[in-house]
Amino acid sequence: MPNNKRFRRNMLVAYHGGGYDGCIWEWNYAYFDRNGEFHNIFSSGVLGCNTEEKLREKLRNQPDEVELTNLNSERARNKFADNEGLNGLMRCVKWFNEFDQTIKLKPKCDCCGDRFQAIEGHGEDWRGVGGIEMAPSQIICQDCFDQYSCTGCNEYYGPDHKFAETLHLSHACTYCVADEARRLVQLT
Repeated sequence: MPNNKRFRRNMLVAYHGGGYDGCIWEWNYAYFDRNGEFHNIFSSGVLGCNTEEKLREKLRNQPDEVELTNLNSERARNKFADNEGLNGLMRCVKWFNEFDQTIKLKPKCDCCGDRFQAIEGHGEDWRGVGGIEMAPSQIICQDCFDQYSCTGCNEYYGPDHKFAETLHLSHACTYCVADEARRLVQLT
C-alpha cells in the first residue's frame, strides 16, 4: 500500500521515538511551521529525530509509526488534544506557548467537558505508565480546579467531594478540617 503521508506547512508530527529506562519507545514530536521550517519539539533516545532529514527517513521507512496533525484545522487540533497522552500534549503545549503562541491546543476538561487553553490546565489522577514514568490521566480546567480544590492544601478533589467551612478556610477538605480542629484544641 502506498504511503500517502506528507509533511506540510503548519503540521504537528507525532512519531515513535526513543525511550527511557524501562521503555522501548515513547511519543516524540516535531513541527513544520507556516514557512515549512522544521522544529524539533521533543526527541528522545536513539530513535528520536532531531533533524528534518531523520524525520523524513522515518516517514519513508516506518510510516505506521508517524501521525500527522494539520494545525490549520480546528477539528484536527481538537482530535490531537483529546486523544494524545497528557504528557505528550503538555510537551507540545509548553513548546508552542514559548515559541509559537498562535497555535492553541484545547482539550476537553475531564470535569466539566468544556474546551480550554491546555496551558492553563492541571494534570490530575497521576499513575505509572511503565518504566519510571508517571502521567496524569485527567486534565482539569482552571475554573473546575478552583471550584473543586481545598483552600487549605490546594488539593483537587473533584465535584463529588464534600467540602466544609472552618474558622479560617472557606472550602476545606476533610483533612484540613481535622488539622484545623487539632490546632484549635492545642491552643485551648
